[in-house]
Amino acid sequence: MYASSLPVFAALAALVLVFVAMLAARNRVLRRQALRNVVRRPGEAALVILGSLLGTAIIVGSFAMGDSLRASAKSDVYRLLGQVDQQVFVVNPADTGAVRKALENLDDDSRVDGRIELKVVRAGIASDSSGALRAEPEAAIYDFPLEAGVEFEAPLASSLAGGSPGPGEVVITDRLAGTLGVSAGDRVALYPFGVERIMTVDRVVEVNGLSGYSGPPAASGMFRRGENAFVEPGSLMTWWQQAVAESAKKPGSSPVTPPTTIFIVSNSGGVEEGNELSDEVNAEMASLLEPLKSSGVSAELQPIKQISLRVAEAGGDFLGETFLVIGSFSVLAGILLLVNIFVMLAEERKTELGMLRAVGLSRGQLVRGFMIEGCFYAIEAALLGAALGVVVGRVIVIVASSIFAKGFSSGSFSLSFNITATSVALGATLGFLMSFATVAVTSFRISRINIIRAIRDLPEPAKKASVGPMIAGLLLVLAGAAMAANGLKEKVAAPSMIGPALVFFGLALLLGRLLPRRLVNTISAAGVLAWVLLVDPIFKVFSSSENTDFVVMGILLTFAAAILISENQELIAAVLRRMRRANSDWGLALRIGLAYPVARRFRTGMTLLMFGLVIFTLVVIASMARMQGGLVDSLSEVESGGFDIMASSSPARPLANPREAIENGPLGGSVQDTVVLPMRLSQVTPPDPSKVREGFRNTGTGYATYGVNQDFIDSTDFGFRDRLPEFESDRAVWERLLTDPKTAVIDGGFLSFGGGPLSQLVFPGDTLVIENPTTGEKTERKVIGTMKAYMLMRGLYLGEDSFTQLFGQVPPNIVLIKASGGIDRSTLASELNGAFIENGVQARVYRDVIESDMQVNNQFIRLMQGYLGLGLVVGIAGLGVVMVRAVRERRRQIGMLKAIGISSAVVSRSFMIESTFVALEGIFAGTALGLVTSYNIFRSTTAQQVSNPVFEIPALEVAILVSVALVASIIFTIFPARSASKIQPAVALRIAD
Repeated sequence: MYASSLPVFAALAALVLVFVAMLAARNRVLRRQALRNVVRRPGEAALVILGSLLGTAIIVGSFAMGDSLRASAKSDVYRLLGQVDQQVFVVNPADTGAVRKALENLDDDSRVDGRIELKVVRAGIASDSSGALRAEPEAAIYDFPLEAGVEFEAPLASSLAGGSPGPGEVVITDRLAGTLGVSAGDRVALYPFGVERIMTVDRVVEVNGLSGYSGPPAASGMFRRGENAFVEPGSLMTWWQQAVAESAKKPGSSPVTPPTTIFIVSNSGGVEEGNELSDEVNAEMASLLEPLKSSGVSAELQPIKQISLRVAEAGGDFLGETFLVIGSFSVLAGILLLVNIFVMLAEERKTELGMLRAVGLSRGQLVRGFMIEGCFYAIEAALLGAALGVVVGRVIVIVASSIFAKGFSSGSFSLSFNITATSVALGATLGFLMSFATVAVTSFRISRINIIRAIRDLPEPAKKASVGPMIAGLLLVLAGAAMAANGLKEKVAAPSMIGPALVFFGLALLLGRLLPRRLVNTISAAGVLAWVLLVDPIFKVFSSSENTDFVVMGILLTFAAAILISENQELIAAVLRRMRRANSDWGLALRIGLAYPVARRFRTGMTLLMFGLVIFTLVVIASMARMQGGLVDSLSEVESGGFDIMASSSPARPLANPREAIENGPLGGSVQDTVVLPMRLSQVTPPDPSKVREGFRNTGTGYATYGVNQDFIDSTDFGFRDRLPEFESDRAVWERLLTDPKTAVIDGGFLSFGGGPLSQLVFPGDTLVIENPTTGEKTERKVIGTMKAYMLMRGLYLGEDSFTQLFGQVPPNIVLIKASGGIDRSTLASELNGAFIENGVQARVYRDVIESDMQVNNQFIRLMQGYLGLGLVVGIAGLGVVMVRAVRERRRQIGMLKAIGISSAVVSRSFMIESTFVALEGIFAGTALGLVTSYNIFRSTTAQQVSNPVFEIPALEVAILVSVALVASIIFTIFPARSASKIQPAVALRIAD
């Protein structure tokens, strides 16, 4: 994952190492000083390394998740496709001979080492051998000589070895056998072309290569990979001809679609190497098939392995990116911790640094000395962090694998751990560069000390006003204004938030010389908070958002909140001081405990930001989990459009008159109303194809396209999230769709793949290019409305005349059903599957599917929460580290307090109060901002699908999170507080360690 970026970052890291090595080699004093600090203070070194390695571990863990998904998906592709690289679908049997003759030219092509012809039909298969009727409504039944399949897969071992089945026999895969509960020797009922055929299972074969080949997509759109059966060669054409003859004797019966012919081609090389020739072979096959179009021959060519691998690649990149984006909050918390540690380290060494300056070291030499020291820390942290990241990644994959197992009902995908050396190296390199960059930037800040004040350990004076901040402020205002204007114009979230924030911060620098600093910074931070929270409600910039937008929002909000709180610490502290009498021990401890955070705004602000970022993210994730769980009822209402069940039937033998068959059949008393629609798959090109995530642009199977009729319009409650201004109602959009063949309606997530706020890539008014993948015919349609529904009936909606123009007369194969009152929907769906097994009916209850999806989503959200727990560890441990460093840094002040009579108990309490105060501020800021942001996400996404949405605060989850964070922070502070109370005045007041 991201392998192409490794050479760049590796080269950069190599330059840094060479640069530091040159610094160390040229200056023996700096080298010895840096090594002395590393060796003499192992505790400090351990703290710095700890602060650095967690960020590296999170990066490597994210890469591991992406690598695992990619490797597992690729393994699945190789296992289910084997040697198959290209495939050609031929629907019309009359075209088969011409296509076969054209492809014979590949036999002499050195780039091709195999070709085979298959016949396939999707149909129901059932059995009661297990004691209960079990069925697979959309199994793939194949007809070809298995001996030829074994030869096609050579030199690899083929699971199809053993010969073709004879009359009355069937070979099935282990996946289908598990669904039906059968084994070799059991009897099963096959329903090809709507005719029952009782057959005996000859043997059960492992899903591998041709035995698991997926073939044509299922009518329901569900995953049906590897649920295959193989019959005697020649059977399907014979059965089809018999079914056609029987159908001709029964007027009004449904048409019988012939089996699909598939020509599959294997490129030279192995299962993996052959894909490298896909572009060349696919181009050659296209040139062979192109002349056939002029004579009316229809054939659909797909580089199926290349497409499948691209989807696997895109899915792995997306999941890895998602974990990396979520984990970036924890990475940033680790960086802030490192900055805090080095600032405190420099403060503790202030006298030492002053002495070094006094004996002749320049400011630049101090910086270089810190760089040499920091490089040692960065190298160790990168190596240890990479090792820890592999462990973290394995844990994540173990948890995620169970979620994937539940999320794929067919059991067609299993996630296993895999991480490449490239990912480990890239993660370690990024961790090293981040740590070194943090140390380098921090070293410039801490090198700016006054020699006399440093030796005497006096605070630095207030900086004099200079022209530099004004120039910087002006540049920020100009750059921010330009970024904001472009972002708002294009409705892109990140620049729409960052640009105005830069303007506010730039104005703070410009006005800092004219107005009090606290006032200017307070107004600036408050302005950023208000803008980031209100930009989407006002300007709707999240219509096409990315995962990174969530990170930008979180960083801007918490950064502004940290500034706002830090600049007003005196006011907060004043309120708290009045709560205790100053002459009591607790009152004295309160005053001492609040004095340091107020005096050290930068350090306190960094700790606030570190803590607030993690709490913010955890609260948002918890709110999203509650949001998902509370939307089942409302989403079921919106996604179903007033229907209860959606059923699909086999294209090979659809129900002749679905409404008549269902309403007047044995289950008619359970059905209130039915609506039937034709559906076919099409390729769609949006106005800007580049916005569609790579790997999903054209998956080969296409997008569901429905033909809408008057019955559908009269019965449906499907509403619109967005429509052209000329339409006053949702009904008007549907009516126009029916009467205007140049229009189209899309679902709410059309072509959208990704997490976070629902992305919108196509808008009303846009023009789509729609292609019939069978004939290659293309047409344009103008989008007039975007539906609220986006989960179940995803796809493109055309009026019935428009649909017929593109696809011809298509028998209706989608049935939308309203159940009668008091009828159990799940039971009715199961009964429909059994009653119409010969037509391959697959009935699904809308609510059941949504509940299942929500459960899987919630499990992923919980996984994210556990992953973010690493960030909370960083925040809590960071607070403890800061307090440990604070005790060491302030040992002389502690000694003086004890020398004038302050008791050990008061000193201990003051440190406890200090850490609790900072932790509470971070918890409050993160929680408040997280809840407000969650509401904005809820409003901007849920309101698009659900009318009158109700936002529920996850009070219990937030209370537990806040309690754990606060208690853990206090526990981590106990040790440094006790250490402070045990410091002896005589020891602490010594200058030497």
